[in-house]
Amino acid sequence: MEIMTYNILGEHEDHLGNVLAAVKAQSPDFLAIQEANFFPKDDNRYLRLFSQELGLPFYEISLAGEYDYHVASFSKYPFKRVNKLPGFRNACLQTDIEIELGMLSVFNTHLTPYTEDDRLREIEILLTAQGDIENRIILGDLNSLSPDDGYDLNRLDLNESQKKKFTKNGELQFEVIRRLKAAGFRDTMLEAGENHQTTVPTPVNRDVAHGDMRLDYILVTDPLGSKVKKVEVVKNELTNKASDHYPVLVELA
Repeated sequence: MEIMTYNILGEHEDHLGNVLAAVKAQSPDFLAIQEANFFPKDDNRYLRLFSQELGLPFYEISLAGEYDYHVASFSKYPFKRVNKLPGFRNACLQTDIEIELGMLSVFNTHLTPYTEDDRLREIEILLTAQGDIENRIILGDLNSLSPDDGYDLNRLDLNESQKKKFTKNGELQFEVIRRLKAAGFRDTMLEAGENHQTTVPTPVNRDVAHGDMRLDYILVTDPLGSKVKKVEVVKNELTNKASDHYPVLVELA
């Protein structure tokens, strides 16, 4: 089973054809999209289009509150349960599916871009909602840095927007990823030795809060750790121009 997470730069409708082509080239069995801003438009036009074009017949969207940064999930497998978690600046969508490895609970989220303390509050909402399914995945744009990626504050040369987002009292913050690891989640890119890969920016980036960083993650609980067979940040001609983030792909078997 191949799982992809992708922040698609939802403010620009005209590039969705490139996004669709980039995903189609990888043919995932489960796709988690962040910034699905235009997807509810015209009676869920893009939800239906992506579902049909990708051959992923099951889909759901969780709408953001004050903002339009919705999240959408598409699956080859039927959803056994859908939970749209409240309390997020953007959105969080839980979908439970039954795959060859058993029941799987997938949390697709886009954490707030504000402060690490704000993101920690959102993560606690998610962790509280986990339920009793053993195989769980948290994926998406977590807007968070990992303590395992070797960041050096003196070399990052952060602008004021990045300092507000990633530091506190003059120190880089890693508390979201540490909290998830303490809760039993494993960072698939770290496990595969690919955590040196950045997921932002791409050549089309205009976000001043982005630097050469890894902000997009697929984390799995311990029972799934040994099932991870491939981890890839998909960087090619299509993904260079489709969004300001690169997609992350994981294969479970």
